[in-house]
Amino acid sequence: MRRLVVITSAWKSLLLLVLLSSWGTYLAAQQAPLFTKYMFNSLVFNPAYAGSKGFFSSNLIYRSQWAGIEGAPKTLGLTAHTPLANVRLGLGLGIIQDRIGPTQRTLLNLAYAYRIPFNRVQLAVGLQAGFKNLRADFKKVRLDNPIDGAFYDLQPSWILPNVGLGVYLSGEQFYVG
Repeated sequence: MRRLVVITSAWKSLLLLVLLSSWGTYLAAQQAPLFTKYMFNSLVFNPAYAGSKGFFSSNLIYRSQWAGIEGAPKTLGLTAHTPLANVRLGLGLGIIQDRIGPTQRTLLNLAYAYRIPFNRVQLAVGLQAGFKNLRADFKKVRLDNPIDGAFYDLQPSWILPNVGLGVYLSGEQFYVG
């Protein structure tokens, strides 16, 4: 009977978290930074990956698309993650900067993962929280017919919260997440 109370309490907490996170007035669709070699960059997309290797791991990633073209996409990323003393817990950090034309997006995320071992596989559930900074420099925009000269003086910047949830299932010869 006590186990049922713990599950009920966990569901209440999860429901409260979902309701509070959906309370905002601003929602945005995803625009994930473009990386190749997803197997080396899993923490960027899935917080449950934190600590999954069993040792400290870090990656530094740089991608420049369409070299030589002004305003072409450029992405820089640093990720690091490690298991804690308790083998079931993992922590991770991700810093990503994505530049496309006059826009720049910087993300800072902390990830926490809890792993549950089964017979020959591990299931991990991860949460991440952080901030993203969105900026635009309209001085870099060239219009054929500028409507207002003040347009070029605009340099909007927003700091927004960023949360995520992930699941990662891994075995000796496979992973899904």
